[in-house]
Amino acid sequence: RKKTEAISYNNESWSSRIRIYTSVCESLTTHEKGNEQPNTIPADLVFIIDEKPHSTFTRDGNDLVVTQKISLAEALTGYTVHLTTLDGRSLNIPINSVIHPNYEEVVPKEGMPIPKDPSKRGNLRIKFNIKFPTRLTAEQKSGIKKLLGPLGGL
Repeated sequence: RKKTEAISYNNESWSSRIRIYTSVCESLTTHEKGNEQPNTIPADLVFIIDEKPHSTFTRDGNDLVVTQKISLAEALTGYTVHLTTLDGRSLNIPINSVIHPNYEEVVPKEGMPIPKDPSKRGNLRIKFNIKFPTRLTAEQKSGIKKLLGPLGGL
């Protein structure tokens, strides 16, 4: 403790393990480690936990959400999603159905641990951004119509 006039400073280290399933804006309180005034009990020191954005995943409650960019050909013929999880595991998720613009693949139990029961997890939700061609030649259009038929294969 170092005193300067009426102000004292305390160089004290404090550490805490933060659970991976800690929710956004959760706080940690260290009692009586905050601001001190003469003849009073020291204030509590409160830390607010704020998640940093991740380069791959976003969080929706206990679910993790990722968006994959794929071509129209991949959307129509199948695609395998390759992901590295937050804990370093590799996931390969084959999708054999046609992927339409609002399609979402849900992988159960690959999301964040659930705070009330860390043995359970949220889901991994995979969304798709399908890249459509900006132009097609007359020959390409004809080929697609021939391949898919008049109703687009419906």
